[in-house]
Amino acid sequence: MRIKQKFWPERTAATLYFGGGSPSILSATSLHTIFENLHQNFDLSNVTEVTFECNPDDITEANLKLWKKLGINRLSIGIQSFDDQDLKLLNRVHNSQQAIGAIQKALDAGFTNLTIDYIYGIPGKDNESMLAQLDYLQKFNIPHFSAYALTVEPKTLLHHQVAKGMVKPVADESYLRQYELIKQFAEAQGYEHYEISNFAKPGFKAQHNTNYWYGLPYLGLGPSAHSFVPGTRSWNVANTPAYIKAIKNETPFYESEILSEADQYNEYIITLIRTARGLSLAEINTRFEYFKPHFSQVINSLVAQQLVYEKNQHFILTHQGEFLCDYISTQLMFDPDESQD
Repeated sequence: MRIKQKFWPERTAATLYFGGGSPSILSATSLHTIFENLHQNFDLSNVTEVTFECNPDDITEANLKLWKKLGINRLSIGIQSFDDQDLKLLNRVHNSQQAIGAIQKALDAGFTNLTIDYIYGIPGKDNESMLAQLDYLQKFNIPHFSAYALTVEPKTLLHHQVAKGMVKPVADESYLRQYELIKQFAEAQGYEHYEISNFAKPGFKAQHNTNYWYGLPYLGLGPSAHSFVPGTRSWNVANTPAYIKAIKNETPFYESEILSEADQYNEYIITLIRTARGLSLAEINTRFEYFKPHFSQVINSLVAQQLVYEKNQHFILTHQGEFLCDYISTQLMFDPDESQD
């Protein structure tokens, strides 16, 4: 924190976010040390949101009391599913009863700003049983949730099971249908679909993540953490022992790069296209004038394909476009090498 101060001269913050990984396994002593040093090194008087990622099996009355005392006011709970079969397939440690109990304990402890992660597209899961999972959001009046399509990552147990034919992979059509059903549920329950994977009741959008998507600066602390100020990005060493050794020896523990105009334009595309706000024509004209001919040509084609629509000079993904976001981003991005060719 002391070393990173020079990257953050104003030393103020509006939000704090603990995660990824599993910060909920940290002891009371470790958390007290972290928070004491945060207050010593930064001005946190204007912080309005402190998010803490936690596993259901780490949510105890004692931990909840500690977290609240430290100033944590938003819990991100890695539920993923309320079905024991799903959780076993996903190789999760907790079971469905622990997931349900964790939410109830958090509510009983006075945490009203909760978000849960939910996975769809799980092999063997039909639409009806998938929808039944969402009833828990309504039952507990969860104000925010994130829905992610299951991806089969290499070198995982699920990847091995799919490769061996033990688990049947999910068809794209099934992913799309479940995504549609989740959207319909969210709309009926009063959630705003403000980013491709995120849904919030009024007043409960994730402030911290929204700042990422809108390109505001942020400071990352810890192994592999990234930091960003306009025009510059840096990232810490990912290997934890190497990170610790570098700090002890006062040798470089991070790398950084100056973002080219093309890099900044591409990042603008990648982050904002995912949001309900969409891409602003005014920002393209003022910040990225050089790229406007490329942008105009591609965006007009995407509008014609009904993958993007225009509203108040903002270009926003259509329902079909949301499912093809990566493809659309790639089309809109600018490759300097190709332009030279």
